[in-house]
Amino acid sequence: MDKKSIQDLDQLIPFSAKDPELIKMKHQRIVDCSCKIFFKKGFHPTTIRDIATACDMSMGQLYHYISSKDDVLFLVHKEMQKEMLKLKKLLIGVFLLKAILQKN
Repeated sequence: MDKKSIQDLDQLIPFSAKDPELIKMKHQRIVDCSCKIFFKKGFHPTTIRDIATACDMSMGQLYHYISSKDDVLFLVHKEMQKEMLKLKKLLIGVFLLKAILQKN
């Protein structure tokens, strides 16, 4: 999945906040905090209240940036895709460098 496809996926998550930079920052905070909880408790036992508390947000504030726990899972998945794309590019660079060095 390329970067444009990942950005297009953002349109699938409804939110009431208007500032794109603030939304991006809050989504990243939600991903970071929820991942810690998911690893500790698991996805199903984790509640929206757990996520809001971990993010230092009220539940109402959290709902400005997501509409459900499924949205959080979607954000986590999207973040993992971005990280995998970075690793893929890094590995391609390593293999190209290796090929160049082996020719010399």
